[in-house]
Amino acid sequence: ISVTGVQTCALPIALQALTLLNDHAYVDISRQFVFGLQQEYIDVNSCIAAAYEKATGRAASKDRMATLQSLYNEALAKFKKDADATCEMTGLQDEHNKPETAALIVVVHSIMNLDEVITKP
Repeated sequence: ISVTGVQTCALPIALQALTLLNDHAYVDISRQFVFGLQQEYIDVNSCIAAAYEKATGRAASKDRMATLQSLYNEALAKFKKDADATCEMTGLQDEHNKPETAALIVVVHSIMNLDEVITKP
């Protein structure tokens, strides 16, 4: 039950999140979001913090930032070993086709699929 007294069911939200996670449009939105962040911010941590704040309307907690940084590091390690996966994630064969960009796209895509973003009032 929410603070408004309206009972909600978690299943539709979970199905919506799964749908959005697999939606190619959301991947493309995440790409464009990252390309803009990279023009505005120099380091990865600033990009992650800005993406979270822009998507949710509030700053990320230390724990949330640690989780997102860990996700970035895991994705970066994967993309450094797989140029094809990097190209597939960035969607381009240009200056954005870098493991760092691909890893940041994964993080932003995850942020875009958080409950607080999907159900943001």
